[in-house]
Formats: sequence, C-alpha cells, structure tokens
Amino acid sequence: DRLSLVIGCWIDTTEAKRVKMGVFLDFVFDNTYTIDANEAEASMRRKYPLLLHEKEKVILAFKDRGGKGRDKEYFTSHRILIKDGKGVGSKRKNYLSVPYDTILAFAVQSAGSLLDQDCELHVWSTGYPKISINFSKSNVDLFQIYQFFNVNVKFQSVRGTGDAIDSTPPKLDKKQTKAGNVVDWIGDNARQVDPKTVEERLKTEFPILLAHENVELAFQSGRDLKVFTDIRILMVDVKGLVGKKIEFLTIPYGSIHAFSVQTAGALLDRDTELVLYTNMLGELYQIKQDFRSAKANLWALQKLLCNHVLGEDKDPLPGVESYQCHQDSEGGIFGLLTGLRFNERPVDSVAMNNVLHSDPPILQGSEMVEMAFQGHRDITLFTTKRLITIDKKGLFGKKIEYFSMPWDKFVAFGVRKAGFLIDFDTEVLLYTELAFYPGQPGDDNSPPIPPRPEESCLELDFNKNCVDLFALKYYLTRRIMEISKLERGAPIDLQPLTNASPDPKGFERLFQWLGSDQREIDPTELDVEFHTNIKILLDDERVLMAFKAGETSIVVFFDKVLLLFR
Repeated sequence: DRLSLVIGCWIDTTEAKRVKMGVFLDFVFDNTYTIDANEAEASMRRKYPLLLHEKEKVILAFKDRGGKGRDKEYFTSHRILIKDGKGVGSKRKNYLSVPYDTILAFAVQSAGSLLDQDCELHVWSTGYPKISINFSKSNVDLFQIYQFFNVNVKFQSVRGTGDAIDSTPPKLDKKQTKAGNVVDWIGDNARQVDPKTVEERLKTEFPILLAHENVELAFQSGRDLKVFTDIRILMVDVKGLVGKKIEFLTIPYGSIHAFSVQTAGALLDRDTELVLYTNMLGELYQIKQDFRSAKANLWALQKLLCNHVLGEDKDPLPGVESYQCHQDSEGGIFGLLTGLRFNERPVDSVAMNNVLHSDPPILQGSEMVEMAFQGHRDITLFTTKRLITIDKKGLFGKKIEYFSMPWDKFVAFGVRKAGFLIDFDTEVLLYTELAFYPGQPGDDNSPPIPPRPEESCLELDFNKNCVDLFALKYYLTRRIMEISKLERGAPIDLQPLTNASPDPKGFERLFQWLGSDQREIDPTELDVEFHTNIKILLDDERVLMAFKAGETSIVVFFDKVLLLFR
C-alpha cells in the first residue's frame, strides 16, 4: 500500500509538471485557449455596444497565450472577429472582420509529436492574405472547429444538369511493375481509390465531412489524399516522419475559377495532369496534381469538375454563325503567313459539338458549342457555358491540355483591330481574377524581369480576314454580360446625361490637348452607331454619358464602362 501510494504521488507530480510545462509552452508560442463565449459576448456588448450586430451571437471564443494574453478571436454567427491589442497597455485595439460568405478556403492542421503543442487553423478570404490561428492541442477540439466552418462557410450546390460519373477506379486488378511504382513515387503521381472507403474514414476516424456529404472521386498519392465530394475539394496532407501532423484543406467548388486537364504524352510520359485555378492570394492560386494514367479516370474527373464549376444550363444564343460544313478558302502567300502566325480561323462548330461529346468527352450533355476556331494545332471553343482552349503540346501532339473557364468568371473583355500592312490578326482580350506574375527588379548582375499577365488576361488571336470582330464583340457581350440576370439596383432614368461640348479653339484647345482633358460628346449619336452600323450593344443597353480626350473615348452605360483606344 505504501509503495502504491508513493507511485501514485509520483505519477500525480509528473502529470502536474507536464500540465504546467504545456501551459508554459502555450504561453511562449502564443497558442489560444477556449474561453466562455457567453461571457465574452456580454463583456464585448458592455464595453463596445456597437461592435456586434443586434442579432449577432458569439458561438466560440478564444484567448491567446494560453488564456493569459490580450488578443482574442471570436467566431460569431456572422463572421470571424479578431481583436488585436496594440501598444503598451493595449489601449489601441484593431478589430478584423471576416464574413463567412467571403471565405474561399479553410484548413486545420493537427499537432505533431513530441513538443509540438499547437494545432492550427488557416483561412483564405476574398482580397485578404491568409489568416492563421494557433490553438492549444490540449484545450481546443480541432474537429469541432472544422465542423463549425463546414456549417457556416457557403458551399454551392450543382446548379446545372450534371452528368453521371463512373467512380470505379480503372484497372485495379492489373499489377504495376516495380519500375513503374518508382517513377510514380518520384513524380508524386496519384492513383484512384475507392470513394466509399475514403468517405467512411473521413466520417468516423477523422470527422471532417458533413453527415449528408458524399465522396464522388478520391485519389491517393503516398500518404496524401485528394478527395472530390459533392460540395468541395478536400486535400489531406500527412506531414513529418511519424505522420501525426495532418492538414485537412477544404476548397469549395465556388472558389475554382478555371481548371485544365492534360493527357499523357508519348514515350516515357506516363502521367496525366490536373490544374485548378483560384482567385486566392498566396500559395493556393494554383493547385496541381499528377495522376497515374493507367490508374486514374481523367475524363470522370473532368465531368465532375464540369458538374460543380460550370453552373446553370444555358440555351444557345440566336443568330450565332455556326460555319457548318465550312471550308477555308484563303490561300497563297497570305494564307501561309497567317498560318505560320497561328492565327485562328472559324471551323464547323456543329462537327466540333458532335465530336467532343464522346471523343474525348469534354462537353457536358446539356452543353453546346456555339463558335469554334482552329489555329495551327490549337482549338478555341465558345460553348453555352464556358471558354475552352485545346492546346496540343510536344513534338507528336499526343499530350493535349483542355483548359476551361466559365463565362461568369470573366470580369472584363475587349477586342483589338488589326494594325497596318503585315498585321493579320485581330485580338480578343478576356480579363479574369486569376493571378499574374508581377516581375522581378533587376540588379547589377541580372536585368529586370518584366511582369506577365499569365491567366489574368487571356489573349486570343484570330485571322482578320476570316472573323467578324464586331460580331465577336456582340457575342461576348451577350454571353458574358447576361444582361437579364444583372442586379440593376435602384431604377434610373435611361436618358442621356451629357450633351456634346462645342469644339475648343485657340489656347483652350491647346491646354485641353496638353492636359488630356475629357470633353463631352453626344451620347445619342453613339447609341445609334453602336446599335446599327457596328452592332456591339444589346437591345436594352443605352449610352448615358460619353467623353473624349485625344484618341481615347469613355462611354458610360448603366451596367458597364466602354473604353475606346486608337
């Protein structure tokens, strides 16, 4: 009995020391502790009565430095609210609000082994860098936080007619060679796995998924998983030698602005590829994954992304030229020059539509090709739901990239006429919220690297003799603007708001030219011109204001601004 008492006291002392050490480490490494949410809300309403909305409730509350610090994080019914004390005595306080409907992605990471005392939360939101919060692993239930975000973050449902997806992994009975396994391991090539098995683990062993959530496709690469459910993409990243530290990253389908799939090439190229494009700042602007070509169904993944990213079904636009049975008649030296410059020409969109519903199955069942163009080897498609570019790569052209971007993800567009003499191409510019390369400043040893637009601006070149530029502009206006679905706000009088200014003379003309001053021009004349001679406006669009400075004009409508440059 005495020995048992001594051992019990030693265990209690050791446990008390371990707890004290944990509290000390939490204070040093700024790990947050859970505090009473009701008390936190009452204190906030008493000190700052206008900080919370009248119907807003604090659901979860945390305090940093092991509960001894001055900064706090509140998860309310409407937002994440972060209190950051500034200066000596913390008299100055910053409050950062992140509404749940602005969250583009979120992740939690479990604690590792040994002295790793903290688990982590990461949040990516619209127009703001990543927010990170460290929690004490002994005080905070990480999966409770994940389920809280599951409930409060907005997940979009399938908005159009989805296609059936074959979730059966291909060639499971076929064994792979040792050399093939080594190549796939080095290249981090994923293989398709049973979605039901993955779903069960993510609802029991790791309670990440919602109760009604279904896993549609799943892929495994080493210890990591890429899981595609009916509401999100879930990336499971197992870290460290022991594998105790695991990150669970959720990306709702609404955060995907574009995607591309790429087939395997010739000879030793054995992997297919997926690229997801988002508008998030930081490392998640692009997400790439390679797949074993024989162990992953690329076209099933393509169908899944179409179901969740492309959106509502849309009827074909009337009056669009399909170029059915079209034969390109341009030849001679000019045909050779434009062919060498890879300028695209219209081709039969009906034939393209028939082919790409089956071989390969790129299009959705409810989707139709409206316009099709072909360059030297590449193809551009305008469908009822998206822009598709088909890019043949490599010497043999066996590796093909299929890039897709829904029409509702474009934020601006423009057209540019061909120049003088040997300029044979007209151009379409499509602007997006995707990332661009900002460039690098130079130094004594290397020149500066200029910025590149990358996917933030997609430039399409068309043969000026084969494509009607204004018809193309009118098509893009109808397809991208979708004027019937715009939220117009308060009604306004659609009468012209400016009048033509008299032509300046003498010094006034000189000063206006030197200062690039805008002068008013008659919007009524422009409205007639844009609706008749160069038909680029929709029937119910009206020019409200128009200004001109030198060779630049600005035309203002109720729903957009049109810039004209010479």
